[in-house]
Amino acid sequence: MGRGTTFTLFNKLYRRTLRDYGDLAKLITLNKYYKPNLDLPDYMGLGLALSEVMALHQEALKEHSKLLARMKLDRPKLYGLILEHMSVESKDEVAQEADYKIMASNHENA
Repeated sequence: MGRGTTFTLFNKLYRRTLRDYGDLAKLITLNKYYKPNLDLPDYMGLGLALSEVMALHQEALKEHSKLLARMKLDRPKLYGLILEHMSVESKDEVAQEADYKIMASNHENA
């Protein structure tokens, strides 16, 4: 496909969303919001005291919670970016979907 085609534009936008929104951009390929898992390393194998392991787990949980909160806050921005790059025809087609008004309202009021 040549320069300026729909696929080229999509690919460029997808790369931008991955760069700017990270895991949230997986919405585009998964067709649903992605929620990263909290994978905790085996700190016990490092010979740390239980209190140190618990503190590291707490810190990891806090960071994971911050990530999820940031992803939720960025949803309207990602939605806006996608709308900004959609053609008039695509916007019209999406507006015909049964859940469009609910979805649009959720993103506009977020």
